[in-house]
Amino acid sequence: MAPSMEADLEPVIRLLAEKRWPWRLHATYDQTITRALDVYEKVAKDIPFNGLNWFFDHAETISDRNIDRIAALGGGIAVQHRMAYQGEYFVERYGARAAEATPPVKKMLERGVKVAPAPTPHAWPRTTRGSRCTG
Repeated sequence: MAPSMEADLEPVIRLLAEKRWPWRLHATYDQTITRALDVYEKVAKDIPFNGLNWFFDHAETISDRNIDRIAALGGGIAVQHRMAYQGEYFVERYGARAAEATPPVKKMLERGVKVAPAPTPHAWPRTTRGSRCTG
C-alpha cells in the first residue's frame, strides 16, 4: 500500500461515518488491515461507529490482535471461498500450517466479529439502472 494510505483514507472514512453510510474495504493482508484500523480508530474517537455497518473483505492473514480491534469497533469480515480455489498458492507463500487456519472464522466468531460469506465480485449478478440481471 502507498505510504499515503492513511492520509488518503481518513477523510473518506470521516465522511462515511458522518453520513452513517456503510462501507467495505478489500484487504487480504494483516499489514493493510492494521493500517486501515489505525485510521478507523482515530476517526471513531470523534465519530463513534456505534450501529454503523462496515467490514473488511477477505482478511486471510488477519492477526488475533486485529480481530479484536474489529470486534471493539463493531465491524465485520466477509470471507471468501478463495482458499478452495487458490489454496495451493497460499500454501506456497505462507506454508501448510498457516493455510489450515485461514481464514480464522472460528476465532472471528468467538470474539464477536460479524462474519459473512462473500462471493467474488465476478460471481455477482450485474445490473444497471433499468435493466434486468445480466449474469
